[in-house]
Amino acid sequence: MDQVEMPTDARAACADYLRYIRDGEQICEEANRRVTEWRYATHRMYSPEPFFDTHDVSGHNGWKRIQRKWVDDPAKAGFFGPHGYDAAEKLVCVSDRLFYFFTDSGVDVVDYLSPTKVQYLERFVLDSAGSVRVKINASEGGVSRQEFVKADGRYASSTERRWLLNDDGTVKEGYGGQYHYEYDDAGELRRAWSKFHVPPHRPRRTLLFDTSPLAEFDDALVALEKMLVEMIPAAVRDRGPMPSPLYAVMINYCGEDLIPTLPPELVLGFSSLRDEIVAKHGEGVTYYAWAPDEIKNLSTEVRLDWGQERESALQDLCFRIKRLEDATEDAVDELSGLKRFLAMTWRVSLALTGNSQFQKVRTMLCKVARELNDYPWDTITPVTDDFVVFAVDGSQELDVLSDFRKSIPADKRTLLKSRRLIR
Repeated sequence: MDQVEMPTDARAACADYLRYIRDGEQICEEANRRVTEWRYATHRMYSPEPFFDTHDVSGHNGWKRIQRKWVDDPAKAGFFGPHGYDAAEKLVCVSDRLFYFFTDSGVDVVDYLSPTKVQYLERFVLDSAGSVRVKINASEGGVSRQEFVKADGRYASSTERRWLLNDDGTVKEGYGGQYHYEYDDAGELRRAWSKFHVPPHRPRRTLLFDTSPLAEFDDALVALEKMLVEMIPAAVRDRGPMPSPLYAVMINYCGEDLIPTLPPELVLGFSSLRDEIVAKHGEGVTYYAWAPDEIKNLSTEVRLDWGQERESALQDLCFRIKRLEDATEDAVDELSGLKRFLAMTWRVSLALTGNSQFQKVRTMLCKVARELNDYPWDTITPVTDDFVVFAVDGSQELDVLSDFRKSIPADKRTLLKSRRLIR
């Protein structure tokens, strides 16, 4: 892939992005004046891009976002709930944040953080049949260009190139990947996934969309539990030599910024790092030695790679678990304010609102850790005599000690406490 030169249309989008910044306040005001009707939705519209031409391109569904539920009461609308339409029933704006501009060649979607601050410009270029041919995204950090290939009248694949920019607008680096789409016998989209290569990391596959038949939620969790119990030791074994014996394997299911992690992130605790923590923080070891993000700040070697095959299998199953969990989202509509905004993200915050499905995921991960504490770890890698495996909320928003107690046998907890490594 050409890492430096950008196509002309991508450069033009960058220039127009700057124009939207320059004229942002005026553009927002003019757009708002065109709104003749507001409609309200419980969720932000969603679309398995680029399947825009399966919906009304004139704007009733916005720019191909499928609406979950329209509501009459604005108080029940989600964060991106209010949708403004003009007299021709074309979408003008969403929540006074996203603005839609229909052009001869397609549609520009502009995300304003404020009247003078543009988050990004998304440009959709259509072919003669009204289908998306090219999608370009321009923002402060860079630009991407995605080109779609159709076969038998359906999207078969797409190729995306991304360029990161310097402050002066020159290209700093570039990388790319592909999207692939599968259909069922009726011609409906069944699965979509991407595969990107961002050097120096290995190519990574990500499942984006899946309508495969679903099992019951509890059955899916049982399958994930079995998979994790088998795969975690295998991933540790395949990692090869360690810098020092392990004192822990952390199954991190939520990041510091409240972003969920399924499949969970595996973080290795090297005894040399724990010694470093004791020397620097003293009694603070009871926190720092068991917090995944603190450990990651000490070394780039602590994140354990699942391996490509294992990661793909885990991603597929976890994506389906999320779909099953989504069935509980209607209950979220009854929440208000910040709780609703957080809960709509299907993350740790759902546990804070009492979501039973998320609690089942959390309980399952503690059970995985409990089973793995009986695994003969010293047969695959050097470990300390107080080595443990435990599930952990890396954001520290939930009761970490509760996960610790559910994950680790009592005798190991007693040993760690006698050494003043835990409270």
